[in-house]
Amino acid sequence: MVLALVPVYETDGLAKLESVAVVVPTAGLYEINASRWAADITSLRRLDKGQSLASKHRVPLIISGGHTREGAPSEAEVLAAHAKPAWREIVLETGSRNTYATGKNVKKLLKGMRSGPVLVVTSPSHCLRTAAVFQNMGIPVRVVPSLDIPWIHQRRSYTEPKDLLPYTEPKDLLPSLEGLTYANRAFTEVAAILWYLANGRITPDDLFSSL
Repeated sequence: MVLALVPVYETDGLAKLESVAVVVPTAGLYEINASRWAADITSLRRLDKGQSLASKHRVPLIISGGHTREGAPSEAEVLAAHAKPAWREIVLETGSRNTYATGKNVKKLLKGMRSGPVLVVTSPSHCLRTAAVFQNMGIPVRVVPSLDIPWIHQRRSYTEPKDLLPYTEPKDLLPSLEGLTYANRAFTEVAAILWYLANGRITPDDLFSSL
């Protein structure tokens, strides 16, 4: 289910891509005490991968996330506080509260940069919707999963019966907490994609061209 939500990309091809920026959308925060906030683990994973790519490509890192909780700072500000001290080129986008707004607001920021594709780092199940939104905005994009999961990189076409069990051992077919977590995220994301389609935020063409 998650594989269906991760557009195919070649890891080696990323190094040759002349991107203009790396975008990291936030995924939430939590309150430590009355005056301190921290980014959740999902955001931190995206940031870690995003900083690595931005450093390799020598391009700005755009952290996108607005005020989603009353009395809290923007998610972009909170996540930026976790960035590596040596990193200098960080652009904060603090007006977005969802994926669609991220696409619109990042497009405005890109007007001040040279033309070219952007790399967006997000969670595996969130990849397809993100790619479709950026595609709808007319932004050339390559979406990269924040987690280096072996079964994503070793994906197969499932065109032959022998490919139905492509990965490791029979134990992998047994239900697990990890599998349930991925399934729940996939179901939630499919519902979000359908809602975006119903409300005209993306089109079927955006989805298919993002695969």
